[in-house]
Amino acid sequence: MNHLIKTSLKLVIAISAVVAISSQGWARSSGGDGVLLSLNPFYQTISDDGGGATTTSYTETKMDVNLGYQMATGLYLGALYFTDTTTTSPVSSGAATSGSGYGVSVGYLKNGWFGHLHYILSADKDDNTADADKWSKGTGIQADVGYMMAVSGPFMLGVELAYRSLSYTTNTVAAVDSTAFTRKASEVTPKIRLTFIF
Repeated sequence: MNHLIKTSLKLVIAISAVVAISSQGWARSSGGDGVLLSLNPFYQTISDDGGGATTTSYTETKMDVNLGYQMATGLYLGALYFTDTTTTSPVSSGAATSGSGYGVSVGYLKNGWFGHLHYILSADKDDNTADADKWSKGTGIQADVGYMMAVSGPFMLGVELAYRSLSYTTNTVAAVDSTAFTRKASEVTPKIRLTFIF
């Protein structure tokens, strides 16, 4: 009998702990305070033979990493780092590109709904061509809006729509820098948001 009581008490304590941790995740998503680490991936691949014998495949991979602090008022302050990669097959169909950048962030999170505005301090884009065509000294903005919900304990899962607009002012070709032209690029991308709150 005593063994049964002890086992029952241990089970109740364990369940209570799980519920408390899960509730903490929900509370923070509803406006509590804590440090947020989010990974926001995007992946797509497209194949098209163009009505001919050769099929061209296009693959794009993106990743945003957000790290910041959410205040009890719902205000969010943090930083953003992102990477973008595109590849084509066969290579003759187009050049592979890669890029990355970082910036500072401000936002608001309440009841799972969030909006973040990022100012991109630095970004670069490399076309990976034979003459090493590279753009750098990029700046711009990114805006994210979406919703996330508690899944288990401090883990949250959500979706977002991200808009990014960048301007690159320096073009490097064959190790020679030029500022004669400005390259502008913008995009709208749906992403998954994987968030850990601690």
